[in-house]
Amino acid sequence: MRLQEVYYICKDAAKAWPEPTFEEKRAAGGGVFYVLKNTAPVVETLNKLDEAAFLAERIEKVRTTAIRFRQLDGIATFDGSAKTAFSKEFSELKVGVKTVVDMFGAMNYAQNTNGFDIKLPPNMSLADLSKCAKDLDTIFKQCPILARQDGDIALTDVDVGSIWLTFAIVGGSVAILKGIAELVDKAMIVRSHYLTTKTQMEAARGLKIANDIIEQQKNVSETVSKALLEKVASELADKHTISAPEEIEHVKHSIDLLANWMSKGMEIYAAIQAPPDVKAVFSPIEKQALPEETMRLLAEHDERSENTD
Repeated sequence: MRLQEVYYICKDAAKAWPEPTFEEKRAAGGGVFYVLKNTAPVVETLNKLDEAAFLAERIEKVRTTAIRFRQLDGIATFDGSAKTAFSKEFSELKVGVKTVVDMFGAMNYAQNTNGFDIKLPPNMSLADLSKCAKDLDTIFKQCPILARQDGDIALTDVDVGSIWLTFAIVGGSVAILKGIAELVDKAMIVRSHYLTTKTQMEAARGLKIANDIIEQQKNVSETVSKALLEKVASELADKHTISAPEEIEHVKHSIDLLANWMSKGMEIYAAIQAPPDVKAVFSPIEKQALPEETMRLLAEHDERSENTD
């Protein structure tokens, strides 16, 4: 998760922070208990903050003070000691949230509503980072889908929580952002075939299938990959009325570069503060993010390739 995501989650929660309101009541046997009158907004706040993983332990301490915090409805009740524990833990949670918001405020954090963020693949070497930057520059400058639009793509920030690069569209419209989203969608189609092929090849090796058969499978897969790349590039070129062979080749090359990096774990999303209509055209995290098992498989494949060079 981007650090700025944590900031916006905390900022939204702080804006509507529900101060606990209790009502004292007596049980049938004469004992005293306390009802949290605004249980619903407290539960809603906890649910929102669940997205900020670093607060998980603190949120869990709040939730364990009353069973109702694990439910979407119902009123939370406490005895005297539980009420004290809840008040303490909820107050400390508020301090943690406010600390994040204040920290970003002190940094004069700039909100980027017209841009996109790129999550770099994990475990990159300096050489990988250099090549990745060069490939991104090639895509941004040479792909006609982007180059035809008004405005420039500028690197404005680097975020943590993995490594994120933040880009802004300077002097242009959202057309560039939509163009990038379209490239991502096509690259994901190519990536999907690539990852399927890798899985099949690993399965074939695991079954100790003869090398000549594996080689044939590899050749067929490469042929299909090239045809698939041609197809998706042509579709996108047609959509943008790009007909010059050289420009179509630039579109294809851009998709190929992007698919390669996305197969290594790169993810691309609209800026957190981007309008909903812009966010809607970018593929969500559940489609872009690679499962850990896939990342492990790719890492093992890369390691074997290096050892055989």
